[in-house]
Amino acid sequence: MKRAALALMLASIALAQTTSAVRLESGIAKEDVDGDLKSAIDIYQKVASDSTAPREVRAKALLHLAGCYEKLGRQQARHVYEQIVREYADQSAATEARTRLASLRQQEHPPLPTTVTVRKIEWSTLGLMDASDTDGQRAVFWDPGGNLYFGDLAGHTKRKILNAQPDAPLYFWNASKDVSMVALRFLPTPKHPATLAVIKTDGTGYRELIRDDPQGTILGSERFENPCTWSWDNRWLLVRSNRPKHGGSLLLVSVADGQRRELARIADGYFSRAVFSPDGRFVAYEVAPLPDHEETSHLFVIPAQGGEAHHLYESVRRPAQSNYFREHWVLLDWTSDGRNLAIADALTGKTALYLLPVKDGTVGGRPAFVRYGEFDYAYSTPSGALVYQTMRPGGEADVFVSAFDSQGKLAPWRRVPTRGGNMINPMASFSADGTHLAYVAEDEDHAAGSSLVWHDLSSGQERELDHSGTFILCESALHGPTIFCSEDEGGGTMDLFSVSVDTGEVKRLKTFHEPPGIVTFLIEAGPDDNSLEFMKLDLSEDFGGPLVRYDLATQKETVISIDAALRWPSLDGKWVVGMNEGALSVKPVTGGDWKPLASSKTGGWPFTTTRDGSAVLYMDIDPAGKRALYRVSITGGAPERLGDAPVLSEPFQDLQEMHISADGHQIVTASIDPNRYDLWLLENFVPRSKP
Repeated sequence: MKRAALALMLASIALAQTTSAVRLESGIAKEDVDGDLKSAIDIYQKVASDSTAPREVRAKALLHLAGCYEKLGRQQARHVYEQIVREYADQSAATEARTRLASLRQQEHPPLPTTVTVRKIEWSTLGLMDASDTDGQRAVFWDPGGNLYFGDLAGHTKRKILNAQPDAPLYFWNASKDVSMVALRFLPTPKHPATLAVIKTDGTGYRELIRDDPQGTILGSERFENPCTWSWDNRWLLVRSNRPKHGGSLLLVSVADGQRRELARIADGYFSRAVFSPDGRFVAYEVAPLPDHEETSHLFVIPAQGGEAHHLYESVRRPAQSNYFREHWVLLDWTSDGRNLAIADALTGKTALYLLPVKDGTVGGRPAFVRYGEFDYAYSTPSGALVYQTMRPGGEADVFVSAFDSQGKLAPWRRVPTRGGNMINPMASFSADGTHLAYVAEDEDHAAGSSLVWHDLSSGQERELDHSGTFILCESALHGPTIFCSEDEGGGTMDLFSVSVDTGEVKRLKTFHEPPGIVTFLIEAGPDDNSLEFMKLDLSEDFGGPLVRYDLATQKETVISIDAALRWPSLDGKWVVGMNEGALSVKPVTGGDWKPLASSKTGGWPFTTTRDGSAVLYMDIDPAGKRALYRVSITGGAPERLGDAPVLSEPFQDLQEMHISADGHQIVTASIDPNRYDLWLLENFVPRSKP
């Protein structure tokens, strides 16, 4: 009997080993023959995690897995190669892994010519600024109080340029190339129209150049980032006037008297960047697709005095960017010698800086590689350097978790370490049993997309459940090991799918088709996991749109709210909570009028409800000036302070959505810090001209 059992066990092991080898070969076929990297990755992951598979097979599976990641330009390739070297040093795959690691390190840090220098600019103690605000020595910066300053980066000198303007909030400021002047754009208010002005960095010479009309037909909508750029001689400004659904205009504005003329006009897309050549003869500009479109950007050059625009360059195809703040531009600036345009693109699947030769307003050759890296913004200085900024390791998002005691009071928050790369709200939500978090992490190289990550709250261990080349939002189910996700495909198309936490299986549930410009956002799983709540936002207009409940069984959509600038369904599915004119309001899902619940200095954001829908939880400023979490009954009454809000490390951080665990005992929120980036000065990177 024992012999029979032993024989059966050996036969089972042999079968498992054979099966794992066959599965590995099927993965290789998917990768090499079909070109289906996603399916190949799934197979390699399963083989590598199969404890019954031979070590040689598991090592080979990991090697092929890393190869797929490398083809996709994803950072996980390095981690998998390191795992092979660490855990399978006795296998031949480890030799290949070491070779690939050495190659990756060389690609990430290519040898630079001896004359090229890169210097980090230390600036974070000054205030808020970006690459356009410094020449590497001096800078214009904004403090948390809303005042604008000029000084040296070392902090030895500091001069106030402009006091905070409560009645006319400063939206953008842009320093001139020599940092002697600043262009200012103020948001419209009931008392003041949107305004473009200039001021000297010694605090004198303030004058308004343009006062917009109420429709924003001159300066464009603030929904688009419309900062202006200076000519190198400080005589002109380029103003990008983008209006949703109305195309855009590129305006040339005189700094002396505010006279303006239209240099270029487009009907589709928008002007994302425009820069003067150093001699002032030409203007280069980028026309980017609207944020929900998966298309390419196009670069043009036009004579500054007017004339025909010449097409210079088309970028690689980029995923739809349904969040304006995730946009990445291709055009950076002219080099100071006027012979090249500095551009950032992912020509090899990985973002890098290139120099595009330009001669007399036409393209003069192929882009020349300079170095890999993120170049979110970059500006040339008169000295020939390039100031650029990159996101700091860890990204802009912090995730915080807390719990309620038996009296409903809030325990101290703790920060949850999460994967870096986020420029977006990670949308963290609890697993059904409250032991894990599901969240979205953008890759540190934006060209590589975003991932769904599963985080163990007790051990801190993480694993990637799914990866997308575009923008996803995910929400954990309340009653099972399932996560629902929406994936923006651009042009009004959104794919809804589910991911099994146990098996990693991905199921496509529905494809939503809306008119271009309408993006369907997943925001909440229904109380019974049989429905999902979405917001259908018009990104190209006013960010308005209906709140919709989608029944997974019948595939029927029901509109539950069409008003209020920001609204959220209660977690019992019976109410809609919204922000109306700085106050929290509520109304039944079945219809009716909005009923005020509580006024708030922050407008009540972020807010959610208890699991039973009996109360609204929201953030506000308490009498001592501290941000705190409050609770107010859904039927009204006096708000109750539950505890402090998370302690934020930077004054510019802002809290995002809150999510409650299925049992109602835990709460999670995130903060976004737009100030979390590094500035660098790149010098001597342009090849010398041939005599």
